[in-house]
Amino acid sequence: MWNYRVCKEMTKVGEYYSIREFYYLDKKHPHKVTAWTVEPSSPVGDTIKELEADFKLMAQALKQPVIDVGKTEDAPATLKAKETKARKK
Repeated sequence: MWNYRVCKEMTKVGEYYSIREFYYLDKKHPHKVTAWTVEPSSPVGDTIKELEADFKLMAQALKQPVIDVGKTEDAPATLKAKETKARKK
């Protein structure tokens, strides 16, 4: 099981937000993250329709709580991040 999530991390110039792929143990354990992408994700597709579908999946991440990856990088398998409210557009 996977989804896109909005991530927050601190940089030398301040807070930085990105969208990344998060992978979970299974549907029964949606808070047990097994991995996430190091680099931010961007929408892709072999067709415009596939690109649009990927973009819509990413947009769903904006409705979920933000994950502070700076506080959780040491323990991805047991992520229960202190999450802040996601920005709603």
